[in-house]
Amino acid sequence: MAYSVWSHGRSLGTSELSDPTEFVRWRSGFFVPSQSCGELMPVLTGVRRCASALARAALSLPVDAALLGRSHLRGIEPRLRETKEYDDLQRARGDLAALALELRGANGRVIATDAIEIVDALSVAPEVFGSAGRLYQSAATPSSDEFPLYYLVVSLSHPRKRVSGEKCQDRGSNPDVLADTRF
Repeated sequence: MAYSVWSHGRSLGTSELSDPTEFVRWRSGFFVPSQSCGELMPVLTGVRRCASALARAALSLPVDAALLGRSHLRGIEPRLRETKEYDDLQRARGDLAALALELRGANGRVIATDAIEIVDALSVAPEVFGSAGRLYQSAATPSSDEFPLYYLVVSLSHPRKRVSGEKCQDRGSNPDVLADTRF
């Protein structure tokens, strides 16, 4: 079943959300953007890119041996807030929030989510998505070496529980809750 991501009444693309996950409320899968979505891709993928840049900045800060462990994170947080990477992340979060993303089922109904994230997988984690990306690219566009690889990750906002076997069952009444997704 194809799910779609929408913003202000405009379809941005689709995903089967078919990849297995160990987290009951999370679903993920390759994302195929619509043609009209092109100019929004930097905004849609910006939070993860900026968070990665902030993590690299954090690793470059000097370590105070007296604050190693959890307290070390508290010690570097004020310094991180002063970086360009932190400002970029806050701006990217605001830009993404302004899109008011929605996940919709095949019948067009909105599916309640806590989070929707689209990741430019090859630029953020090429070591993870590299071989899968090459397979996906060749299946989707055999003649193109430039095909981008995007990955959609959603967190469902309604309560769920495990039932017998390998299925999850929805405790709500929404038929579009991905209840038949196997783990």
